[in-house]
Amino acid sequence: MNDYSIIRIALTPVETVETREQAVKGARKGIQALSKAADVAKRALNRNIALYQSKVEAAANVEFYAAKKAFFAANPEATFWPGAVRAGFVTAGGNTINSVPRLISQLREFGFANDASEVEILNNAYLLAKAAHQAAKA
Repeated sequence: MNDYSIIRIALTPVETVETREQAVKGARKGIQALSKAADVAKRALNRNIALYQSKVEAAANVEFYAAKKAFFAANPEATFWPGAVRAGFVTAGGNTINSVPRLISQLREFGFANDASEVEILNNAYLLAKAAHQAAKA
């Protein structure tokens, strides 16, 4: 009896190894797809945030624009409006995901309820896609 007859190696069938590799590859592709879906939802949200922020700014600054227009109507030779230094021009905020709840409340405040609902839908789609991606990675 030689020393080599005692050694036994447990071999894994090739089919089992290939099945495991395909499962891992499929899971990786699924996670990548979820990541792309989250990116697309975020881009759609950001694209629309800029549009709705301009609506809020225009509505919030009606008095600002009216005062400026009245000044230049009364002083056609003027090149600078002195009220620009003192006036409180309102901006809706930066183009970031963190400003979405504030933007939604501002849209409702100025009477753009349908737009607020659309932003909410886009925001919820982004949050769900992001959560699905995070859950798949875990």
